[in-house]
Amino acid sequence: MDTALLTRIAEALERLAPPPPPTPDLKAADGFVWNPGTGRLAPVPEIARVPLTLLKGIERLDTVGARLLGVVLNMAGGSVQSESNYEPQAQHTGTPLRTG
Repeated sequence: MDTALLTRIAEALERLAPPPPPTPDLKAADGFVWNPGTGRLAPVPEIARVPLTLLKGIERLDTVGARLLGVVLNMAGGSVQSESNYEPQAQHTGTPLRTG
């Protein structure tokens, strides 16, 4: 094909294509929500903040997260002890489940 023809086709396609979405200003707000209709992030004007001391029942999340990270690193061949505070649990010695 002729180069001029290919250039005309490319320019015509560019005119038909929608403009690229604007890059969100991540410093405009403290939080954002994904809007699936527009396919863009929308800033959240005000975030309801709760002091961490008021949250109950999340104390164990640190240890659960560390253990999960340790298991994943162990499965991936990483060094568990150097990467987290993972402490392996004792083996379960209860009655095994019946399968049939």
